[in-house]
Amino acid sequence: MARPYTRVVGGTSTYSKAARGLPDYPTRAKMGRGAWIDTDKGAMLDFTAGLGAIFLGYGAESEAVRAQADMLTAAALPTRLEEDTAKLLCKMTGWQQVRFCKNGSYATEAAVRLARFVTGRELVLTNSYHGSHSDLVCATDGKAGGVMDSCAEKVWPCLAPADMLNKIVGLHDEVACILVEPMTPAQPKWPWVSIIRAAHKAGALVIFDEVITGFRMHPGPALAPPRPRPDLACYGKAITNGMPLAALAGPRKLMHHLEQDVFMSGTAAGECLSLAACKDTLKQMQALGEAGYAGVRNRGRVLGTALTGLVRGYPTRWQLIPRSELDQLRSVLARRGVLVGNDFFVMAAHTGEDIKQACQVIAEARKEVGI
Repeated sequence: MARPYTRVVGGTSTYSKAARGLPDYPTRAKMGRGAWIDTDKGAMLDFTAGLGAIFLGYGAESEAVRAQADMLTAAALPTRLEEDTAKLLCKMTGWQQVRFCKNGSYATEAAVRLARFVTGRELVLTNSYHGSHSDLVCATDGKAGGVMDSCAEKVWPCLAPADMLNKIVGLHDEVACILVEPMTPAQPKWPWVSIIRAAHKAGALVIFDEVITGFRMHPGPALAPPRPRPDLACYGKAITNGMPLAALAGPRKLMHHLEQDVFMSGTAAGECLSLAACKDTLKQMQALGEAGYAGVRNRGRVLGTALTGLVRGYPTRWQLIPRSELDQLRSVLARRGVLVGNDFFVMAAHTGEDIKQACQVIAEARKEVGI
C-alpha cells in the first residue's frame, strides 16, 4: 500500500521514526512524562526512549531548559554555560577537552576526520552504525545513494572481534582509526585491551562511539573501571535526555587540532537550551551514582529474563532478534500498553513496578503470538 502524501518526506525526518503501519501500533506521539508516553493510541509504557535518547525519563530536563530560555538561547559569543558543561562532562568521563555539536553523526564525522589528519591515513574499521555522514553512511544498507565510491572503499565493517584483530594486523600501516561501539547488542563483550593494543601497535587511533552506550550503564563511559581507554570518544543522546547535543571528547594533545587544522563547527553547536539540558542531566546522573545505575541494570536484567530467546544485548538495551513474528509482537504489545521499536531501552525512570508490569504484558503477548 502506498504511503500517504505528507509535507515531511517519508512522514518523518528520522528514518527510525517512520510509521510501521501495524495494527494497534501508534503513529504519533503527543507528550511524555517519566517512563510513559501519550500517543494517538493512548498512554503507553515506553521502551523506545526516544531512540535511546531518554534516560532519566521524559521531562526530567525541562525545568532547566525553561529557565535558560528566559535568559539566552544563542549568541555570537561563547557562554560560561558552554565551558561549565564541558568541565562537567570531562570530569565524568576523564577527558581533558570537549567540542560540542548537534548530533552523534557530527561527532563521529569529526573524530574520523581528526584521526585521518593525525595519522595521515584514510582507512576506517567499524563495528556498528556510526552516523549519517558520507564517510560512514556507506555501511548503512540501501541508503548510500549519492555517496562517492571512494568513501565506501575507505570504511570496512568488522562485526566480530577476531575479524577486527585480523584486519588491524593485516592492514597494519593503512588503518587511520577503529571507530567502535564499546558494547554492541550482538557482541556486548569485546576484548578491548587486545584490540586497542593491536591498533596502537599499528599506529591507528581508537575511537569509542558512545552516542548510545555513554551514560546508560554507568554515570560516564559504558565500560566499568578499570576500563580500557580509547584515544577519543563521542557522546550524545542520553547526555541531554533528548535535547539535540553531542560531543567529541579527548586529550588536549589531539583535541587542539580542532582549533586550526581540522574543521568542526556549526552555528547551533553552542546553543544554550541544549547545553542547559546537558548540564542539568549530567548533574542528575551524578546524583544517581553507581548505586542508582546498579538499580537500573538490575531492573534491566529482570526485563531481559522475560525476553529470553527474543533479544540480544545488555541490561539497559535489549535488541529484538529479527524473526517473522516481530511485527505481530510489537502490535500485541502496543495493544496491551507497551511501546517498543527495535530495542527495549531501560531507563532510570522505569520503576520496579513498571518492569513487573512490562514482564507480565510480555508473557501474555508471547503466549498470544506463540513465541
